[in-house]
Amino acid sequence: MNWLSMSEPSLTDDEFWDDHWGGRNLPIEYSRKGRDRLHRAILKVFDRHAPPSVPGESSVMEIGGAPGGYLAALARSGYSANALDISTKGCEMLQENFDLLGLDIDIHQMDLRTVDGANLPQYDLVFSLGVIEHFDDYDDIIALHMKIAKPGGIIIIGAPNFNGLNRPLLRLTRPDIFEWHNLDAMRVHRWLEQTPVEESELVWRGYIGGFNPQIFLNANRKFVPRVLSFVADMSNRVMNRLPGTGIINSRYWSGYGMAVYRKELPK
Repeated sequence: MNWLSMSEPSLTDDEFWDDHWGGRNLPIEYSRKGRDRLHRAILKVFDRHAPPSVPGESSVMEIGGAPGGYLAALARSGYSANALDISTKGCEMLQENFDLLGLDIDIHQMDLRTVDGANLPQYDLVFSLGVIEHFDDYDDIIALHMKIAKPGGIIIIGAPNFNGLNRPLLRLTRPDIFEWHNLDAMRVHRWLEQTPVEESELVWRGYIGGFNPQIFLNANRKFVPRVLSFVADMSNRVMNRLPGTGIINSRYWSGYGMAVYRKELPK
């Protein structure tokens, strides 16, 4: 099947991402012991489901790789790090980040929808965090993740959850965010529901991190959004320090959703 011909335009473009990644402070490497409970929760999913790394043999590809904080943590554990990103600024940031961390990385600046003709190798672990929700044809985008995974390899997909309780709060604090996000693509239970990939197996899916006030932070200078953003920031700081705040999860209030797939071996 020619996925490239099926893919619809992205809700964002390379100029959007070039602007998005400007001004980030480096280096960035997320830690299992860090203060941010969402980072810890995401890394726990990798610890639970990613294939064991064998230094010099195991490979990982992050799609939409900038700034590479999770990829750096995986590289530190023994994976050969690879990244694919459409943004020039994002690729430059990835390289600088890994240089500062003293880690090696192979970067491919390209659109994921062109992997059919790119002659990329296949990887033991393929993942993206915050990519598929920028596409209307998100099932096709998930299928492209699987295309570059080795048979028997693991594919991990993550996306923020702007549905449920989060949706009306975002309309108050960050109404413009809906312009470049597909809310349907944030419903984990709908991934591959309409267009299942035959050679893949669902390993796990669910929501993580608990309620996450961080998604409501906003630089808008209007009074109400600024007040709500301040409350969200203070709430997030407190919740990051309280044990157990991210263990109760639901699609109605959790800030993040993830799914894990395995690419089946040839029969």
